[in-house]
Amino acid sequence: MDLAEARGRYQFDEIPSRTLLPLLISFIGLSRYARMARERDNREMAELLNNFYCRIYSAITDAGGRVVKFMGDAALIVFREKRVDVGMTCLLSLKEDTDAWLESRGFGSRLAVKVHFGDVVAGPLGPSDGAHFDVIGHGANIAATLGSRGFTISPQVFRKLRPELRRWFKKHSETAVYVTIDEPRETRISRL
Repeated sequence: MDLAEARGRYQFDEIPSRTLLPLLISFIGLSRYARMARERDNREMAELLNNFYCRIYSAITDAGGRVVKFMGDAALIVFREKRVDVGMTCLLSLKEDTDAWLESRGFGSRLAVKVHFGDVVAGPLGPSDGAHFDVIGHGANIAATLGSRGFTISPQVFRKLRPELRRWFKKHSETAVYVTIDEPRETRISRL
């Protein structure tokens, strides 16, 4: 295990029991994955996902975050409160890098990123001989249900950001969520 991996792992593994924590919580996933998978061989998709997992794990742990779990073409990621700006910078770079990587390989997919800041219960879950680190709670549910085809953050995240990072986002709806400034505004007509 290298230093970056240790830094990412131990800051969360030091939690000896389930603890209520304020965390930056992100769900990321590949757009149009099901369609992409139907058009390709299973081995090709397994190779794509393996490379995707390695890229995600490396970027997140290098930034001091934790990949809680991978779920098919998606991942659940967390950063401690003191690393909100670092985590957001990492996620913005990860989206840009992943989109370019997918395009260079001829995949018509993009990385969708949803981010919320809130309380979750974090720590070991499961049977004593198979417990694993996980996060559960309203904060995770909010992150999971944010609408995004690009990069969306909740108002709670926006309020935590330094002004230099806030400039990357604009208010997108009456129930405030923020998207990167280059994402087009969705209207009722565009959804039909």
